[in-house]
Amino acid sequence: MHSHSHSAADVKCKLLEDELHLWKEKHSLLEDKLQSVQKELSRISQAHHTSSAKAKESEALENARHPSKVDVGMNTEELEETEGGTCRALQESNSEYCSVMDDLLSLFQVLFYFAVSVGAGLGRSTFSIWYRPKEKIWRSMLQDYEKELTGLAASHLSEIDILKRQRGSSKHEVTISDQDYLESVIQEVLGHLELKVRSMKTKLKELRSVLESQASVISSLRTEITKKTDEIHFIMDEKVVGEEALQASQLECNELASLIKEIDGSMVQLTTALATRTLERDQASEARISTEQELRKRYGNLLSQLDEARNQVIKFQSELEERRAQQEEHRGQAEALKLELQNCTKRMENAERDVEQLKTLIIQLDITREELVGKLKLTTTKEQQAEKQVTALEAEVGRLRVEVETRTAEVSHTCSLLEVLSRERDHLQSELNNSKEKLALEDATRNRLEELWTSKSDEHRAAAEELATLKCEHQLLKINATQMSKDNAVLVEDLGNLTEKVNHFHMVQQQLFHQQNTEDMLHKAEEQVKLLAEENDRIVSDLKGLERQADFMTRSLNQQLGLLNDYENEKKVIVSQLSAAKVAINDLVAKLSTSLKEMTTLEEKHRKVSELLQDNMQEVERLSATASMEQERVKSLEHLLASLRAEELKLEMANKEAVSENLILKERISALQEQVNNLQITRNSQNQDIMRLQMSKNRARIQELEERMSSVTADLTKTTTLYKDCFIKLQKSESRFLELRKEFDHTLGLLSKVDEERMQLQQKCAELEGAALKLYEPSGPNSPIKHSSPDIAWMQQECHRLKKASSLLESSPEPVAISS
Repeated sequence: MHSHSHSAADVKCKLLEDELHLWKEKHSLLEDKLQSVQKELSRISQAHHTSSAKAKESEALENARHPSKVDVGMNTEELEETEGGTCRALQESNSEYCSVMDDLLSLFQVLFYFAVSVGAGLGRSTFSIWYRPKEKIWRSMLQDYEKELTGLAASHLSEIDILKRQRGSSKHEVTISDQDYLESVIQEVLGHLELKVRSMKTKLKELRSVLESQASVISSLRTEITKKTDEIHFIMDEKVVGEEALQASQLECNELASLIKEIDGSMVQLTTALATRTLERDQASEARISTEQELRKRYGNLLSQLDEARNQVIKFQSELEERRAQQEEHRGQAEALKLELQNCTKRMENAERDVEQLKTLIIQLDITREELVGKLKLTTTKEQQAEKQVTALEAEVGRLRVEVETRTAEVSHTCSLLEVLSRERDHLQSELNNSKEKLALEDATRNRLEELWTSKSDEHRAAAEELATLKCEHQLLKINATQMSKDNAVLVEDLGNLTEKVNHFHMVQQQLFHQQNTEDMLHKAEEQVKLLAEENDRIVSDLKGLERQADFMTRSLNQQLGLLNDYENEKKVIVSQLSAAKVAINDLVAKLSTSLKEMTTLEEKHRKVSELLQDNMQEVERLSATASMEQERVKSLEHLLASLRAEELKLEMANKEAVSENLILKERISALQEQVNNLQITRNSQNQDIMRLQMSKNRARIQELEERMSSVTADLTKTTTLYKDCFIKLQKSESRFLELRKEFDHTLGLLSKVDEERMQLQQKCAELEGAALKLYEPSGPNSPIKHSSPDIAWMQQECHRLKKASSLLESSPEPVAISS
């Protein structure tokens, strides 16, 4: 609106400047004509003087002859010529004067209509800036025209006097009839000129009265313009303050959103860590199943080899002596393997200790997670308190709006605002509908993810059942292995040692990986806790600043700017909510992409494990070939089975102990699996609670926005009823507003004085403390401080009292200012 009015006013100003340029050109032409008329009058006067001189010379020569008729004819002709020239000049000047006056009147009418249009459409400040120099120019032009016209009138009168004098000098040469005729002509010309002069004077008086009235109107407009400019400046200052406060609140909201995102990221990291642990345990179970299958195959091979060995015992009796030496070597190897078994048991104990430490770390992480959840709840409560404070401030602002609405509301502006607000309301309603649709889509995606989770949990249960069946089969195989272990004790020991080494290395790698993950998680959790503490402190300081700014804003908001700011704030909140919803959708898409990436990585890991299993199968085949070669040698040693039964019994006892240890380890693994399941269940419940809270918050915000829209519509209906009373109460509200502004400036001055006094008191306290410390600083065991303790106590009391006074001044500046 303002830009359009400014452009229209600029166009009108350009047109008026062009018209003024044309009038200036006309003025220059009129000046040229006036100069030409003056030149003609001077020429006529010179001719008249020459004719009078010639008449005087001819009087002396022709008195004797008395040629009176000729002289009379000459003088009458000259007089007629002079009178005709003067009449023509007077007629030309009169016509020019009339045209100039008509042009001036038309120009002033145009200027008056332009002033009215500019005062109605354009801002009065810009109109005053444009009109003041133009008014001076027009007044100077009118004064110049008046001077020129008065000069013309005086010149005409002087010419008429000269004609009268000439007529008096030539009376004795003209007849009585000619004299009467000339006098009647001159009298008619003089009467005509006097009438014109009088009409010109009346017109000049009318123009002066019009100028005076316009000057009074312009002065009143200037006063009103100054008032409105002051009001506009004050409103703009308040708008700037409100925008700064809104920017601060938006920054706080963005910081809170970043905190929530970081917490979500930490939860995602925890979930990924748990998923990796479960995958590692599944991989370990699969490795155990593969080893059991390999043992079954080896057991079948050993049975076939034992049948062949029984048939070939007779053939290999000659090789007993050689095998005895080899047996002694094998005994040494068995002892070395026993030592390795002891080392492995020690390592297993260390691994169990590490597992317990990891459990403690997990418990600590749970505690930190609970603390973070508590902090989140505190931040949510603080947000609710801040929202309550904002609602209270909005209520106060609404109460002040009702008071201020009666002061500075204009009908045309409010009507335009109503149209704009209705459009914005429709736009906001459309955005709300879009946000609801997006929320429905998010609910659908969440349900789909829950269905995927249930399917994965069913698969996990099926895998656990298969593990149980495999464990039963493993126990049966162990019972059969104890029966057949008399024939292949050495090979079983070798194979057990190899498998234990492989498992040990695998467990060590898993432990190192778990330790690294736990350390990284601990460092990240500590950093997040520090960031949260810093952000909480900053939020508290920002909330205090917001409260102060809100207290300042409640004193100086107007209706129209308040409404506009409220609608803009609501629009920004809705936009921020939409952006948050978009961010949440992007996060869900990112999570889906990460899950797909994890699936691809798991497939790659599965492929690698399958390749490793193929390699192990090849190694097993190679070992089986070597075992067959060794079994051919063992077939000759069947007669030593009786001597080795005692050793086999010992090995059976060791196997039983190993079985018991395996059972204990399985129980521990099951306990850990239960703990992992519990953690997953708690994580799922927490995620569901967080989603529910977010949904409830979004719904509550949508309801609040709808309520605000309804309240805004009600307020708009109320404002339409209050428009008629606004015009009557404008003057009163402006005077009261100026008084309040003066009181506010006075209070600000008092507050500045109080702050200066407080700073002076603090400086005095610091100086007194420094002086006391310098004067009564102890220098040894016999220092004078023992003898001057009451003085020091008095100084300390004074400093304490001054500090209390300064703290009171800091805590309550407004009551002090009012009391002062």
